[in-house]
Amino acid sequence: MNPLPKGKIAFAIACIFVLLPPGASAPGGTFLMTSDPLSSSGLSVSHNNAAAIAEGHTVTEARLANIVTMSVNDLLAYDVIWINPPIINNILNNNTEIYYNNLRSGVANGGPLEQYAAGGGVLVICTAGTIGDQANIAPGGVDYDKSFHNAEIFTSPSHPYLTGAGYNGFSLSVTEFDNWNSTDHGRLTSLPGGATVVLSNSDGTSWAEYSWGNGTVMVTTLTYGFTNDLPHTGPVSINLINYAAGFGPQLLGDLNGDGIHDILDLRLSAQNWLVNCLTSPDNPACQALPVTASGPTQNTVSCDYFLAGDWNSDCANNLLDFALASQTWLIDCNATPDDPACQ
Repeated sequence: MNPLPKGKIAFAIACIFVLLPPGASAPGGTFLMTSDPLSSSGLSVSHNNAAAIAEGHTVTEARLANIVTMSVNDLLAYDVIWINPPIINNILNNNTEIYYNNLRSGVANGGPLEQYAAGGGVLVICTAGTIGDQANIAPGGVDYDKSFHNAEIFTSPSHPYLTGAGYNGFSLSVTEFDNWNSTDHGRLTSLPGGATVVLSNSDGTSWAEYSWGNGTVMVTTLTYGFTNDLPHTGPVSINLINYAAGFGPQLLGDLNGDGIHDILDLRLSAQNWLVNCLTSPDNPACQALPVTASGPTQNTVSCDYFLAGDWNSDCANNLLDFALASQTWLIDCNATPDDPACQ
């Protein structure tokens, strides 16, 4: 395992991404992070917040109940909105249920967190709760089924979070996710089409990333930030923090978010080939949401649907999009982060 960078303090973290020249440090990002207490004492908040500050990022803290009342424009002032896990002490189950209800209202279609992601923000949701299954905890209707696991599977071993490629991160090993007591609190279901599953447990997905409108959603059941000691801290956490903070514009054509435009993306786009959301808005591939800011797509026409593979935002996946995406074919932003297509 690589040693921690000199001068870095390891606390505890959650889920994220950056494209930088090898050997460079991650730029300081602006985070809005929930500050709801983790314990019945009400004195302890997630250690993710302290870790982000230690990594040089600017952190604003607020209770989730307050965040979901903010305007979308105010939310878009932040590079990353980070939802820490809810209260984990079962004595406070009622408060935890209120927390999940606030989260559901924020990520529902038209909700402020959903609109933030659609507008180009990076939304990180750590949903390692303890009170049971929870529905609709992330944009697109992602559900959370509670169970406990002490090991993870590298479902996408070449993903930048795991390799550290492109942002001077650590190369993580499977054993670093063993026996956290517990490493995760369940599985994710009902993920949107095109989502990248980064980590899994024996029951299903535990860490996923997907495009939402012009932005990115990362959602996980891992217990990042529950304590300020290993294994919840160190390289596993440092990678996560800096991955989120440096998440840059999406490479045109890169549908699975791995920083490379290749055959994997072409296969995803082919699933929606010739889908037109204006003539067939009920098609499951058509996600109805307003686009409020420019982002990875090249907006030449106004469209109120997100369709994977629709790179010119005309609500259809066709030859026009194929021609646009062909301009970046086989560009690898992990290997060549200075390529103009990666900026």
